[in-house]
Amino acid sequence: MTMRKLMPLFLIISLLSGCMGNKKEQIAIVEIADSTFNSLGEGALWDANTGRLFYIDIIGKNLFVLDPDSGNKETHELPSMPGTVVVSGDDEVLLALEDGIYRYTLSDRKLTFLVCPPQNDSTQRFNDGKCGPAGRFWVGTMSLQGDKERSHLFCMENDTLITMKLDGVTISNGIVWSSDGKHMYYIDTPTRKVMEFSFVQETGKIGKPRVAVSVHDSLGSPDGMAIDANDNLWVCMWGGSAVCCFDPETGELIDRVKVPAKNVTSCSFAGKNLKEMYVTTARVGTSEDELKLFPYAGSLFKVTLKYTGTAPNRYSVNNRVF
Repeated sequence: MTMRKLMPLFLIISLLSGCMGNKKEQIAIVEIADSTFNSLGEGALWDANTGRLFYIDIIGKNLFVLDPDSGNKETHELPSMPGTVVVSGDDEVLLALEDGIYRYTLSDRKLTFLVCPPQNDSTQRFNDGKCGPAGRFWVGTMSLQGDKERSHLFCMENDTLITMKLDGVTISNGIVWSSDGKHMYYIDTPTRKVMEFSFVQETGKIGKPRVAVSVHDSLGSPDGMAIDANDNLWVCMWGGSAVCCFDPETGELIDRVKVPAKNVTSCSFAGKNLKEMYVTTARVGTSEDELKLFPYAGSLFKVTLKYTGTAPNRYSVNNRVF
């Protein structure tokens, strides 16, 4: 499938919290990258090696692979709901499906089961996750029945070993690492907080958490997350129609880029200079009246920024200590 040329929607002047002071206005250009109305778009992930973007529709049970240069888009139908996707090779990804982690070969569409933690059962499904700086796959779960504090954050060390890192989680969501690999940031959505953990890259050990960001309810609920070259956190806001940028040292809201959808779910810096951001959105949770305000809800958006991002990590088993 070949996508039509990106369609500019409008120019957006980012809204900064409080007084602008000496800060310069940042102007973001928002475009539709894929006008497919996904029920629950998620998992935006840029692969710098191949110049492709991966993303999913959880409810639609689809994996999408977009080549922005050619406009080519592949749709891969999956047997159950995916929570997230990470890249493990030029022709291979790992998928967190409802019942476990799978290797998926893109060219022949072959799905191979790898591992599932014993704590996971039919009442849970995998949700968001990313690879850390040493290539481990960190992925969390959430209850299909809305149970609170019964889910977990896991770390996949290799194809057969997955360990629990956090319990008492409700909706495991965004996760990123600082540029020096010494800090991990993590979101359990209902807490409305971004937690910072000390992090040992070689072993994957995490220390005691501290609150890096408390998200005011006027902004929406924190969902997926990316991190830029200055170690600022870009947090997608479910119910907030925006991606918010926070300073994790102070918790300050630095910038806010509006997105023309009510429920903004995930984001990934992309492009040769990492000055673009792809943003997934959901159509679920949007009323008929709200769809009149957000007719493109569920689409994938491309945002051109004046900020520089970081490229997501690939899954790898090298440079580990077990």
